[in-house]
Amino acid sequence: MTEEIISQWIVDTIASYLDVSSSEIDPLQPLANYGIDSVHALSLCGDIEEKFGFYVDPTLAWDYPTPNAIASFIAGRSLSS
Repeated sequence: MTEEIISQWIVDTIASYLDVSSSEIDPLQPLANYGIDSVHALSLCGDIEEKFGFYVDPTLAWDYPTPNAIASFIAGRSLSS
C-alpha cells in the first residue's frame, strides 16, 4: 500500500470521526488544527492496529502530527514487517 493511499485512508478516517467531508481535511495540516483530541487519537491508533495489523503507540498523533506523517510512518513500518 502506498503512502498516498494510506494518507487518504487516514484523512477519510479522521473525517468520519469529525463528521465532515474528506475534502475538508488537508493531509499536510496537523490533526490538532481540526480539533482531534486524545479520544480521537486513541481511536485512530486502534483503527490503524486493526487495518494494518501492528501495535502503534498512543502518542502517534503527537509524534506524527499530520496524516501524511502518519502515512509515512505506517508505510515504513509495513515495509519492515
